[in-house]
Amino acid sequence: MEFRTASFLGFLPLPYIMKTSIILVAYNSAKDLEILLPSFKETETDQLWSDLIVIDNGSDNSLDIVKKYFPEALTEKSSGNIGYAAAANRGVALAFERGAEAVIIMNTDMKVLPNFFSNLVKILEDKTIGCAQSLLLRPNIPGSEDLAINSAGNIIHPLGIGFCDLDGRPINEAPREITDINYPSGSSLAVTKEVWQTIGGLNEKLFLYHEDLEFGLASLFLGLRNVLAPSAKIIHYHKFRPLDGFRFFYMERNRYLVWLKAWRMPTIVLLTPFMLLAEIGLISFSLLRGQILERPKIWRGVVKAVPEILKQRKSFARVVSDRSIMKQLKPIIRYQPTKNFITDKIFTPGFRLMKGIILLFLWW
Repeated sequence: MEFRTASFLGFLPLPYIMKTSIILVAYNSAKDLEILLPSFKETETDQLWSDLIVIDNGSDNSLDIVKKYFPEALTEKSSGNIGYAAAANRGVALAFERGAEAVIIMNTDMKVLPNFFSNLVKILEDKTIGCAQSLLLRPNIPGSEDLAINSAGNIIHPLGIGFCDLDGRPINEAPREITDINYPSGSSLAVTKEVWQTIGGLNEKLFLYHEDLEFGLASLFLGLRNVLAPSAKIIHYHKFRPLDGFRFFYMERNRYLVWLKAWRMPTIVLLTPFMLLAEIGLISFSLLRGQILERPKIWRGVVKAVPEILKQRKSFARVVSDRSIMKQLKPIIRYQPTKNFITDKIFTPGFRLMKGIILLFLWW
């Protein structure tokens, strides 16, 4: 067993913690960083991480705030908004160049709670684990000090929809032990260098949304586990906003692109009728929301990206069967700000039936 010495207890050896960098992607994040960065100092007094790396997507004075609290931090400003995935990949590349063995990628609209870092990183010592996520909490009501769960891991629906598990539920409903999840939120993603390089990082072609879902799915296809670290807690000050046309386009387009990239071709054929049925429902949903004109844009976006996705499929490693992955996915939609009677009482039973039908035929 290797040991290291904490700076504030110089005479006491502590179990070795792998050299880990924290990666922040900033975009107009100055106000958020005034909350996040002091919390690093308050809760991790021995500064167990090796580097703090911040990539700013060509926005405000975020990097000035970083230097105020952590003059030694490595910072870089992009020429423009290159997207979350590209900025995160750049930060991770810098971390590995500086000798990091693992990274934690985080949003900036956060506040870490005591022992967040050590409780998250130590989990990665288990070689069966692909990536890990901290327990994300949020104000129960905006501006309130009362906290609820934001994400106890993320769920993947068989049709490619991703969402936070237990969002809005009381904290006492959160798991107490390390728990397997479908995929980790990109808001707090911990992964080793070995796993990151095997997967190939986040998919920059997605630009916005579902890059974390694809990464987690790739980890599962390698036969690894994705887990929640419930003792590593973060408060996430994310504010739910109704989807505008720009974000709706990327969320829906990327849902299709991830599915086209990840599954074996026979599985895509099997899923296509269900995806088409869902598309009919989504057309109706878009019509009600006044976003019907976005559907043709999404379809064109998918078609335009197909050549690139076909290239990416060649390097997507599938160690385990599609059936084993499908069995882990959850045919539910819940804990969403937009939940309603139709979703809970009609769609969810229908989705469960759909998954049962899929598994009747999916034996590869």
